[in-house]
Amino acid sequence: MEAKAVAVEHEEKKSTFKPPEPDVNPIGHMLADYKEWVEQQQQKIDIEYDEEEDVFRVTRGDMIPVVVYPSEIDFKFYHDDQAVFVEAEIGPPGPIELDELMKFSGDELVLSRISQAERDEDDYMVVVEAALPVTMVEFPLLDLMVREVANIAADIRAQLGNGDTAAEEDDDEEEDPEDEEE
Repeated sequence: MEAKAVAVEHEEKKSTFKPPEPDVNPIGHMLADYKEWVEQQQQKIDIEYDEEEDVFRVTRGDMIPVVVYPSEIDFKFYHDDQAVFVEAEIGPPGPIELDELMKFSGDELVLSRISQAERDEDDYMVVVEAALPVTMVEFPLLDLMVREVANIAADIRAQLGNGDTAAEEDDDEEEDPEDEEE
């Protein structure tokens, strides 16, 4: 009987996030429920669907945004054919202090990893990413993945001088032309 009451309460709540149809992106409804779960804890979350990229941009509180998307995985190994990936870009590959970057792998990463993702042909980006088979996703674990990826990416960006928050990136785009002349 208690489960019915929760289900009725769930139906009555309205969300500003409108997931795409299930045939467009299979994790849309899951993320709508995740958003509601976060908001029930009086925490801030924003989710936007980018139809062109077929990804969801998720921002938890004042953390940097991450993208969340489904992708195929090896069924024989994972016993599932889809995974939910959470990813944040660090920046293009370039000369870095490898020992400084790798310290995050040993000391900071629990659910995520640092990798190099191909964006376009011969165009690569260093990213922090986490993934979990869809059938294993629970909201506390998904939330931990979102927060870990956002925090680690922000820490590495700050260390490499690539900015550490979404707000700083927006400020860079709106520089005053007079400042550039000085």
